[in-house]
Amino acid sequence: MSATTDEATAEGVIPQDVADAKSDAINVLPLSIIPLRLKGLSRLSLTKNVRLETVVEMYRTEDGTGGLIQISDLGKYFSDHDALMQDMAILQKLSILRSFDIYTLRAHLRRLGVAVTSSEKLQLSEAKRSQLIDFMREFTRPLLQRVYGGQTNAITDFEQLVGMFSQPNKEEALRNLRLLASHLQVSLKEIPSFLEEYGDVFLSMAYFRSIFGTVLPIATDLQSWSRELAKGYQFKDDRAFRRSCDGMIENLSNVAGSVTTIFEGFDKTAKSFWDELTMVSFNSLRLAISQQHTTMGALLCGLYVKTSAWDRQFNRGRRAAPQKCADYILSEMIPGLRSMRESLKPEATIIRPPQLAM
Repeated sequence: MSATTDEATAEGVIPQDVADAKSDAINVLPLSIIPLRLKGLSRLSLTKNVRLETVVEMYRTEDGTGGLIQISDLGKYFSDHDALMQDMAILQKLSILRSFDIYTLRAHLRRLGVAVTSSEKLQLSEAKRSQLIDFMREFTRPLLQRVYGGQTNAITDFEQLVGMFSQPNKEEALRNLRLLASHLQVSLKEIPSFLEEYGDVFLSMAYFRSIFGTVLPIATDLQSWSRELAKGYQFKDDRAFRRSCDGMIENLSNVAGSVTTIFEGFDKTAKSFWDELTMVSFNSLRLAISQQHTTMGALLCGLYVKTSAWDRQFNRGRRAAPQKCADYILSEMIPGLRSMRESLKPEATIIRPPQLAM
């Protein structure tokens, strides 16, 4: 990018699938959602590098890598110094976030004093929501059972579910909806609004669960690969490396275990949620889950970035020169683990199901 063509990067239209992938990513923040003075910045993104540092992604290649620079280096590419200084102040605020998923952004942008171009930008794309429908079925099934006797009517997304309740097609369903409204102590016309909030709460956990399902097998392979590497004869006398390797494995294991514990607590609560349903119990559940969004985002973003980078570099642990592997662990994998450890608060490592006020 030329230092004298700030507007050039604003030309053209980003393909929808590319825009969706960025908006749905846990480790990428498209700057198009932030009102900045330099239009050229709107086509760039903040992202996390393998060391979990926040950097600017100038472009991305087909293999998932990109041209990454430090925020402080943007002055080499933009000539409007005054505007850039104002924008960089915003970017520095954003850089402290440990995850760029929409749920973390919702929780922290206002606290940071950072605006968005539209609240709609902090929503998962339609494509991602459709992908998550299978994760959502477990949580929508009790609702359907209560109102429709379990008939799903070939639901493919949550909007269809809301539509079913907005215009019920059976007298029995309408009676059950009135009963549901009575339990919640809301009017019948408020049920669709409740369902949208209900869907968003459970959609957030479906989103995080889908990411965990992707990274966990890779993280398991990474740990096995690292153990075998440390046992190699090349490092039999290198106690420092073996100690570092063991520490990395332990950290990754603790993070994965903590995420698993959070999901187990959530599942236990979700199963009993419909037994004694009130609006108070729903609000308690929503608060308990939203309080975990930042922890979940930080832990999963770290896992995702570390495992994805390792997978690209070594193709799920293919054979490579042992010293090259060791150098990669020391220079790329271990840096940033501290920030992941800091996300492991005592309440995150032993998560208990949210206590619902009945």
